[in-house]
Amino acid sequence: MNRVKSLMIVGFILSACAHNPISNRSTSPSSHDGQQNVSQGCELTFTGDGWSLTHNQCSNVVDLHLQTASLTYHGQFPDQNLASFLRSEGCESPNQCAYKLIKLNSQTAVLRFEYMINLSEGHITFSLDDQGHSTVLEFKNQDSPS
Repeated sequence: MNRVKSLMIVGFILSACAHNPISNRSTSPSSHDGQQNVSQGCELTFTGDGWSLTHNQCSNVVDLHLQTASLTYHGQFPDQNLASFLRSEGCESPNQCAYKLIKLNSQTAVLRFEYMINLSEGHITFSLDDQGHSTVLEFKNQDSPS
């Protein structure tokens, strides 16, 4: 029962990846959580409070484009194994994916990608610098019991 409640809470917090546009809902006015609001084939767009991120998985490498009012970052998703998993399984409902903007300054953006796909859930926290380099800071994956 606690596992079901936990999954329901996680499901509420994470943005559901769907083909239909959804409104940008935040847990608080200063929230840095990104709701996915556009899915066009292999390109996903997430928006948050003052930022948007395009996750393009149309090729073998996942390209990221982070845009704020004053800064732009381009780079690659830092873990190609997870990128391949995302390409093959997708973020479409009932799967769930979300980005969170953790930290932003003129040289670096720190992002957290959270997912619940099939029986696997986890997150990867990484930095993306102004030169386009991405570095994994934390990675956690947990397969749910069937």
